[in-house]
Amino acid sequence: DVDCEIYQSDVFDQVPAGQFDVILWNVPWLPDAIDGIDGPEFRGGFDPGYHALNRFLAQAMTERLAPGGAVLLAVDRLFCDRGLLKQRIEAAGFEHRVHHETTHLWGEIELQLDFIALRRPSR
Repeated sequence: DVDCEIYQSDVFDQVPAGQFDVILWNVPWLPDAIDGIDGPEFRGGFDPGYHALNRFLAQAMTERLAPGGAVLLAVDRLFCDRGLLKQRIEAAGFEHRVHHETTHLWGEIELQLDFIALRRPSR
């Protein structure tokens, strides 16, 4: 059994103060809205300019991730700008690796998912 808490929030805005041993975040993987995709089930996938990603990485690194903790990011490798994602992760100071790759059918859409593990560099 695992004791965990799940929060739905705009980054950490609705998450109680404190640090976490493990943080899982389904990254909004589209940098801009796409014409014809405007249903509510897709709105969480848009992050214009990757501003939410930048906020998440900065807050996780400086105040939300407990010492020795880990972040697991879920991204769709077909839609996400992986080069930019890697650049932002490294700029925030995290070490990273692809922890797991899988496919998942969501309705009629086949998602190509990467789970990327982030850690603070060991000193």
